[in-house]
Amino acid sequence: MRTMGVTLALLGLTAIAGAAPMTEVKGLRANEGCEQAPVAATEKLRICPVGARTRIWCPNGKVFDRDTADIGIAVLRSICEMNQLPPS
Repeated sequence: MRTMGVTLALLGLTAIAGAAPMTEVKGLRANEGCEQAPVAATEKLRICPVGARTRIWCPNGKVFDRDTADIGIAVLRSICEMNQLPPS
């Protein structure tokens, strides 16, 4: 019984539900809706603030809005389905 409680606690702590919500936005042109000029996160990725959210433009043409302003490069590359490591 104690093991079951520990297992449930660990599952609750590592659940994906704690991740920042993100939605794909369709029908936007480049840099549309930004409060400030877009910033180059990498050579191909651009981000800008949109209220309390961050808008992400991927090189493949997809646009996402994410609820957090503090996004690491690895997370951005993952969202845009890019390789995590640059080619060597």
